[in-house]
Amino acid sequence: MLDDGLITEEEAANHPDRDWLDRALGLREYILPDLLTEPIRLRLEDTFVVCTDGLTNLVRDEEIFRLVQYAPTAHACEALIALANERGGSDNITVAIARVGADITLTF
Repeated sequence: MLDDGLITEEEAANHPDRDWLDRALGLREYILPDLLTEPIRLRLEDTFVVCTDGLTNLVRDEEIFRLVQYAPTAHACEALIALANERGGSDNITVAIARVGADITLTF
C-alpha cells in the first residue's frame, strides 16, 4: 500500500496489516521468488541489513540506517537488538548485517 501511494509512511507504521507478508521462503513447497535479470553492482562498503519485524516494529528505519551507517557491523547488530529490547522487545529480534569488503555478522 505504501509502494502504491495509498498510505503515508506514518500510516504504514501503525497500519493493522503492517506485518502481512506477500512473499516468504519456507511457507510452501513451491515458491516463486522475485528474480533480478541484471546483476547488482556492489561497491566497497555497500551494506545490507536483514532483520525480523521484532526490530522494525520498535526501531524506525532512520534509526537503523544511522546506526548501521556509522558503527561496525557487530556493534550495530548488538545496538539495534538492545534498542528494540529497551522499547519492549516482546517479539523475536534477529538482525544480520553484511558489508561489502567486511566480515558478515549475525546476531540472534
